Amino acid sequence: MERLTRWVIYIGMGIGLSLFTLLLFVSIPFLLEHPLEQWQKIGDDKDSSKSELQAKFQGHPAYKLMYERFPDAKEEMSYYGEKSGRMRVGVMNFDTNNYLVLHLNYRSHEDLVEAHVECMNISDVTSETVDSLFAEEFIQNTGCLNAAP
Repeated sequence: MERLTRWVIYIGMGIGLSLFTLLLFVSIPFLLEHPLEQWQKIGDDKDSSKSELQAKFQGHPAYKLMYERFPDAKEEMSYYGEKSGRMRVGVMNFDTNNYLVLHLNYRSHEDLVEAHVECMNISDVTSETVDSLFAEEFIQNTGCLNAAP
């Protein structure tokens, strides 16, 4: 029995060593093809892609209108990589517990920024949502922040 246990340990070590060697054969050529400078460039590309995406969001008419009408609005951006992400721009009236949020999503396969607007009352949990087509008009004409709960 002791001899069988030893053989199992040797076979396990052999399989582990074989897999490690295979991993080295696969990864070393890739690492040699991409020197450190290129790895740094990949990180820089990510930062530039994020700033390009932010510029696309900031160029959308609904984004501009949101800050024209509500200069104290707050924003939050999530970058998912591969030039995709989302941004939320919102403002809240703490007297009425109403808030208005502009949701911007970027669809890279269509090179399109989609805008959706949501107005919600926290007190009675009612909500209005407007699709992309009427987003700018809703932001321009809404009085939902001042509506009484």
